[in-house]
Amino acid sequence: MQKLKHIIILLILSASFNLYSQVTLRLDQPPPFQFRVENMWKVTLNNTGAEVRVYLTGSVMKGNSQIIDATTSAFSLARGMKRVSAAEMSPIDLKKYNNDIEQTLSKTGTFESGTYTICIKVKDAGSNDELGSFCNDYEIINMTKMELISPENNDQVLFLLPSFTWLPPTPVPPGKLISYQFQITEILNRQTPEYAFLANPIYFHSEKLLTTLFQYPIAAKSLINGRNYAWRVITYIDNIEFIESPVWEFLYKGSNKDVAEINKDIREQLKKDLSDNSSTVNFQASGRLGPLKNRQSLFDEKPFKFGISAKAEYEYNDKQAVNSELPRNFGSISVDPTVSIYGIPFNLNLFYDTRQKEFKQNINSFGFLFDPAILKNKIKEEIDKKKKSLKVK
Repeated sequence: MQKLKHIIILLILSASFNLYSQVTLRLDQPPPFQFRVENMWKVTLNNTGAEVRVYLTGSVMKGNSQIIDATTSAFSLARGMKRVSAAEMSPIDLKKYNNDIEQTLSKTGTFESGTYTICIKVKDAGSNDELGSFCNDYEIINMTKMELISPENNDQVLFLLPSFTWLPPTPVPPGKLISYQFQITEILNRQTPEYAFLANPIYFHSEKLLTTLFQYPIAAKSLINGRNYAWRVITYIDNIEFIESPVWEFLYKGSNKDVAEINKDIREQLKKDLSDNSSTVNFQASGRLGPLKNRQSLFDEKPFKFGISAKAEYEYNDKQAVNSELPRNFGSISVDPTVSIYGIPFNLNLFYDTRQKEFKQNINSFGFLFDPAILKNKIKEEIDKKKKSLKVK
């Protein structure tokens, strides 16, 4: 009889343990040194038992002080993995214990700087039994966004080795090491500065900078006259990426040499090779190894006119550039056919570049370009002509 009691007790404890560990919970890792209220509900649940209706509770503590309690609405949790969405848990009852915290949350959406213990629990909606939980400590640092200073956005740079300056995020937390990474990339065909960083290899970067002033080094890959570049700065706290600056662009005009004077021997050879392969088209070489341009004049017949321009560039280097993602050798070609109907141009743009990387957005592009303002002005001109002719009559 005593043995039977022991067996029953063991079965009850086993059932209780299985109930408690029925659901495992994983909270998505928030960005370093950041945690917003919505991050509390970015969870993945794994139900190893039968389907059950559950709800989540969340608590935020700073030391021994309770900051926030939150409870979601109940929802069904089937067996297996489930990534929970905020929509199915709404409405969420949120209780704040501190007026300062409430003001900070309403203004910034996050907590004040400090270390917080955040716990999320899964509970049975019927019995309120705890089915699983997750707790972790998070350090939160609130700092202002960094600001770029010079060169100003859309500025022209007239120095051979330009200097770049920015304002750091503030306030700097005590005992933390703040460092920066400077990045620059070339803006290619019809790209925005932001897209240039998504698609193009980094032209040059410098890491672990401890000041907010950086002069472009003479050992880096040279900037090219007439080219547009995008630049940005990334802030690190204790060597962990924290925040990126906005992206600014500038037009470089700082070299004493014209682009056509660089790599003259290779340019002339490329010009010769192209001339040998074409008996009807006259290519003109300029630029580092280009641009190589061919322009045909528009036909005089009306109402249709046709034109085309083409540009090819190639760059050869005997070694890899310092702190650069650019390949040693690369090239690009751009073809722009134009059809004009009654003086209204319709343009196509085809661009191909060998710097394309698998893990980047697409550099190569195809575009149809049309300016409605031209059509509007053309119609206005025709109307004005018609009015004049009627007045004469």
